[in-house]
Amino acid sequence: MSFVHAGRRVVIVVAAAAIAAAACLFAFSATVRNHAPDRIPAFWHDPLAPMSEWGQTLAQQPDRIPDDRTREVAVQALRAQPLNPVALRMLAIWAAGHGYLRRADRLAGLSEKVSRRDLSNQLFMIERAVSRGDVAATLAHYDMALRTSPNSKQLLFPILSAAIADPTIRQDLVPYVRHGAPWIGGFLFNALDMPGGASSAAELLLASGRKNNVALLIDLAPGLLTHLVGSGDFPLAERLFLALPKADAAMLADPSFTMRTTDPVYGPFGWRAIESADASIAFEPAEGGRRRLYVSARLGAVGDQILLQRTLHLPPGNYLFVQQPEAKTGENSITWRVTCLKAGDSSAPIWTSGNDSPLRIVPTCGWQRLELLVGSDRSDAVDARIDRIGFARADSLLPQAQP
Repeated sequence: MSFVHAGRRVVIVVAAAAIAAAACLFAFSATVRNHAPDRIPAFWHDPLAPMSEWGQTLAQQPDRIPDDRTREVAVQALRAQPLNPVALRMLAIWAAGHGYLRRADRLAGLSEKVSRRDLSNQLFMIERAVSRGDVAATLAHYDMALRTSPNSKQLLFPILSAAIADPTIRQDLVPYVRHGAPWIGGFLFNALDMPGGASSAAELLLASGRKNNVALLIDLAPGLLTHLVGSGDFPLAERLFLALPKADAAMLADPSFTMRTTDPVYGPFGWRAIESADASIAFEPAEGGRRRLYVSARLGAVGDQILLQRTLHLPPGNYLFVQQPEAKTGENSITWRVTCLKAGDSSAPIWTSGNDSPLRIVPTCGWQRLELLVGSDRSDAVDARIDRIGFARADSLLPQAQP
């Protein structure tokens, strides 16, 4: 190997080592800058360190109006690294604080073009869009923040959940539901826990149409329907129910056991077992697509216990109850009862099985809850199989129900 080639090789190796060392120091300084910017000058001159240090100061004092120090450190950082997104955002905040709103919007927009992952910049742009009354731009920045910064959900979900009570904001959110924004499902689940959130979330889903969000509708329906029925919003609950696959109005007046009425997707409009340590409820397939109910309970002197319930929408009228095979009477018994539901409240039961009296539904009792109870006065057991239940109209045989 000639001295020329050897010399070139040495130069290349030395240059590569210098570049690697510089890259290592740059990466290390960037890490320290984000966590301890005040320590950078001790080992490496980093012109971006003062900006990071000042940014932490401002973060600890959110109500502080950015002063000239903010502008100075941002300009210093831009001289060292033009188009630094944090410096651009800091300048935008300074400009807004001093009344230069158009300049602030341009700087924030430029920062976003450089890096959309700067959550602080997205929050600033949300604030600016809100101040302009621009709902579409506000939601666009919410979308970008939620897509790029998962930690922003804790901050933004509660604000957006309260905002969707406004029909205009709900309408502007419809495209995000239809196009399946990755955060929309978590957001709607979060809305369930907000006052009035279930109603707003249901209205948003219905406005979005079923075609493009069937899976989301199925996931959310049980919780939404439970909240809506619990709050007494039966008209909205019925609309949401009818938007579900295979749902129809006739199902709401049919208490029988079928594949549909035992499907948990329908929430309170399907049969729901009440968990109990002393009892079990099971549905098994039967002929004709129907289901057969098995009840097993080991009860002491605990009084009646609800094991099964469902919300119905029986029209006003008189009804005779049918059960096959017929229930036993006496100490170990299975009892059915109907209660009127009004604004989410349960009044006293209006009918109980076992005494051959008809069920009378008056016009003011538009929605009902049908429940199965077991009871025992001894430390005994209840084991039963129920193939079918139903309510047969009996208006021709009995006096008409009156309000």
